Amino acid sequence: LFLALHTCDTVSAYGFMTDNYAQFSNYYAEKQSKSEVIFYANHDLIQEKNLWKSFHDKKIIKLYQRTEG
Repeated sequence: LFLALHTCDTVSAYGFMTDNYAQFSNYYAEKQSKSEVIFYANHDLIQEKNLWKSFHDKKIIKLYQRTEG
């Protein structure tokens, strides 16, 4: 996304973790079951989520956020 922010006039993003991530499966292909998101020490997904959300709130990017389960 940072490369896109430096080179594009507008940036839209889909598929990133959002505030309601716990409602959904970790994998898009899982229709009947739901696996939990696994957090690893080397990738702070919550901090990343908060960064993209702050960019969205400031209208720097358009973050498409899933709202239904």
